[in-house]
Amino acid sequence: MLRFGRAALCGLALLVVSAVVAEEIPAPEAHLGFEVGADRRLAGYDTVLEYLRRVADASDRVSVEVIGRSVLDNEMVAVILTSSTNQAELADYRATASRLAAADRLSADEAAELVDSGKAIVLVTCTIHSTEVGSTQMAMEFVYDFATTDDPAKRAWMEDVIVLLVPSINPDGQFLVIDWYNQQVDTDYEGGPMPWLY
Repeated sequence: MLRFGRAALCGLALLVVSAVVAEEIPAPEAHLGFEVGADRRLAGYDTVLEYLRRVADASDRVSVEVIGRSVLDNEMVAVILTSSTNQAELADYRATASRLAAADRLSADEAAELVDSGKAIVLVTCTIHSTEVGSTQMAMEFVYDFATTDDPAKRAWMEDVIVLLVPSINPDGQFLVIDWYNQQVDTDYEGGPMPWLY
């Protein structure tokens, strides 16, 4: 009869859990039907958001929060990427960051204590201008990698950092440019500019 040590069994259990999680979280190409970055294929903004929410539903390292509405009333979101432990304590880290934002009202000791108990919060924004479509597409791959990685170095920094990823700060432009491009694929106007102001 084979005997396994506790560490070996824990390692095996971790591999099995990781494999199950990876199966539950679809890669972007499984959701889209094509690879991100494939020639002549762009995912619409609504499809990107649908994918990011799908990953958030399946991963305890990813959550999505609505941060506002655009001029044309499209949803703007932040994808919050951090360890599962930090995800469970986001309200506390938000409160700590809020207090540190008014550091002039804190003593040096209070500020130091908050810094020690808080996390580094990093904001990454994608797609400022309408025709900058690549970064919003890339956001899907970035979030997928974050949700499924077993890399020890990446897992370690997840404990120290909270990443706020905004897949587009211009969803109106995403809809206009990507919809126009997708409508014109395989026509004489493919790749041409839209015939209206955006």
